[in-house]
Amino acid sequence: MENYKIKRCPECGSKNGEFFDIGTSEFFPFKLVLIRCNDCRHIEWFGDALNSGFVVEENTENAFKVFISLPMRGLTLKQVKYNYEQAKMNISNMSLADKDGNIVDCDDLYFFDNIQEDLDPKTSRSLDYLSNDVKMLGDADLVYFVSGWEKSRGCNIEYQICKDWDIPMIFEGAGIFESRRF
Repeated sequence: MENYKIKRCPECGSKNGEFFDIGTSEFFPFKLVLIRCNDCRHIEWFGDALNSGFVVEENTENAFKVFISLPMRGLTLKQVKYNYEQAKMNISNMSLADKDGNIVDCDDLYFFDNIQEDLDPKTSRSLDYLSNDVKMLGDADLVYFVSGWEKSRGCNIEYQICKDWDIPMIFEGAGIFESRRF
């Protein structure tokens, strides 16, 4: 659970907590994790803790952050999610290096969740999605462009941002790595 940190206990509001990995068993094949507040000793199972008000966030300080730029116009949410998962798989199989030249372990990859299901497609504008993407691009170590990106207005804007701010880019299928940062 080193990729997560406790942001707030629902009982006392403390940020001082820890995770306990109980493991798995033949009867319960899922990973069992407890969260405990070190101040008030409040304890919850990980899944229950999220529903009970424990605020947990992903700790991405040491992660290699990847943003996936993919066209969405004319695609169903199911198709977009499929393309996103395929891109994640492609990236996980690549040999990537961080800015210091160290090879990045695929377990250290953090993918920005930029599908943004919380925005209602009936009431949200394309610009709402893009503004959220721009925020994420600012934290990205690498941007992966899915095939067809050049036909997407949003992906072209993301490309220009990467180019102007020297964010490393990889293009699906082209095998091209473009960056001025490294």
